[in-house]
Amino acid sequence: MASLNNKRMLFFTTSPRTPFKMIPEIELLDTNFSGQKWNKVSQIEFMNLLSKEGFFNGNGSKNNLDLSARDRINRAPKSLGFVRLNPSIKLTEVGNLFITSKRKEEILLRQLLKFQLPSPFHTAPTYGNTKFWIKPYLEILRLIYHFGTLNFDEIMLFGLQMTSYEMFDDVVKMIDEFRINKVKNKGKYKQFKNSIQKNIIIELFDKEINNGQIKIRESNDISIRKFISTKMSNMRDYTDACCRYLRSTGLINISKGRSLSITKEKIPDVEFILSTIDRNPIFVDDEKQYTKVLYNPELPVLYTDNDNALTKKLTEYTDMSLPHINKLTINEKKKFYLMLLRIKNKIFLINKLLI
Repeated sequence: MASLNNKRMLFFTTSPRTPFKMIPEIELLDTNFSGQKWNKVSQIEFMNLLSKEGFFNGNGSKNNLDLSARDRINRAPKSLGFVRLNPSIKLTEVGNLFITSKRKEEILLRQLLKFQLPSPFHTAPTYGNTKFWIKPYLEILRLIYHFGTLNFDEIMLFGLQMTSYEMFDDVVKMIDEFRINKVKNKGKYKQFKNSIQKNIIIELFDKEINNGQIKIRESNDISIRKFISTKMSNMRDYTDACCRYLRSTGLINISKGRSLSITKEKIPDVEFILSTIDRNPIFVDDEKQYTKVLYNPELPVLYTDNDNALTKKLTEYTDMSLPHINKLTINEKKKFYLMLLRIKNKIFLINKLLI
């Protein structure tokens, strides 16, 4: 269980960097450790096994293999509901589907939309004045939809400050102002952006800075400069992780200039998500009830769970007659729709290479 004490902004799992790398790792965990206690012994053994696998790059920390194991499993796999570690190691139904299903993007999307702060896995701060009350991926998705196009720096500088969904309108205003001032600072964008980022860090961590609490873990440098540069690096890493995970759902396109937009074909999906999913965290003090939802592979309900919506999409993308489409089950329609999107995406990429 992690505490949100000392957190001043949103954070996203950075391990693994891309979500589908979780699949062989949780499969390895399940094959070799299912039913065992998740403790220092099993963690070291897991890391030793993992380091020998061809799909894993690295060996883990030589002096802290158990810490490396927790970094791989306790973060994304546990917090997104793919594994249960208490009272013993076990893949959840969602975790099993993530390994075996062909609709991995859909499974990932449901879990990202359920990730919330606070939760029974991430307890609310017991001190400090930062309020966490948000489903981070949901609200960043809402922010992208609102602007149409949102770039990496705008998420990093302002999206990460949205620790409560009640701050959404304030964040929108900050981004609008940032865009106006960016035009005024044309030709010196890097200095302009760095100055804003440093000021954000100084403002958010003013108490720590004023009290001299600026020691960085695993560093003997206790200067303010080191403190700020580390926080800046963390902001980049969290933003990169957020973008990678959202992109992996198929809802988001990322341009070469690192601008994010909703995939054209997925606009109805996003509009359905934003209009139907409750923005409030649930069961923040009740792990049993929270995990019932987190481990449920059918929640939240998506646009593609609607038979009529799927039929409409298939009639738009194919020459199939409506009677023929209606003979398909909803799972067959999902499978067919996913195949069509992949073909369409491949054609798009080929055309881009030919231009």
